[in-house]
Amino acid sequence: IEKNLKNRIKSLRLLNQKMTQEQLSQKVGVSRQTISAIESGKNTPNLLCAMDIAESLNTPLEEVFLEAINQSKNLKWHLSFASSTGTPAETKPDTAIPTHRPNTTESI
Repeated sequence: IEKNLKNRIKSLRLLNQKMTQEQLSQKVGVSRQTISAIESGKNTPNLLCAMDIAESLNTPLEEVFLEAINQSKNLKWHLSFASSTGTPAETKPDTAIPTHRPNTTESI
């Protein structure tokens, strides 16, 4: 099982936005080294960081991490299918994937 998410950050950053790692890191609020490590697959972003990256690239979250999300769903489906044959397995994957970050500045 692959541990780190695959992503399209570098291609989206360079082709669509013509943005450097430094510029993206400033928009997201992390170091340039963090962006580099996420792009290369050495680190996996937490959900909020992933959402900030997608927002900074003006791209839906599922398009930035599409391959990884599809791989995860397929793996969970296969594991779920295995359970019907008597093999321990996880449950069927959820279909809802958040595509935007809620406004956290509103008071409750």
